[in-house]
Amino acid sequence: MVVKERSRQRNDWQLNGDARLQEYVAGTDPRDPASRLELEVEYSVSAAPLKLRFNAVAGKTYSVQFNSGLGGSTWTRLADVGFASTNRVVETVDYSPVGGPGARFYRVVTPGD
Repeated sequence: MVVKERSRQRNDWQLNGDARLQEYVAGTDPRDPASRLELEVEYSVSAAPLKLRFNAVAGKTYSVQFNSGLGGSTWTRLADVGFASTNRVVETVDYSPVGGPGARFYRVVTPGD
């Protein structure tokens, strides 16, 4: 119950970790726990590129970014996604990590992030 109260104090009524302002900027519905900005990474040993996919909301722009570590390094833009008049699934690919050195971490952000 304490977790729930702390989340409400941050205006996180769906208890998914996102405050209402973050929900608004991302274009997600703060009343729907299934409505979230989430990046899906598809990897196959036989496929060359990594496929990165997310649900984009009408009227919003996004950037897919990567980083070689999570320790305060600068994120690098992989792809920009312009706004559209309808909600849609966006897919982009990253050819670089296949057979390359080290790990890559990915995120999708809206311009306010």
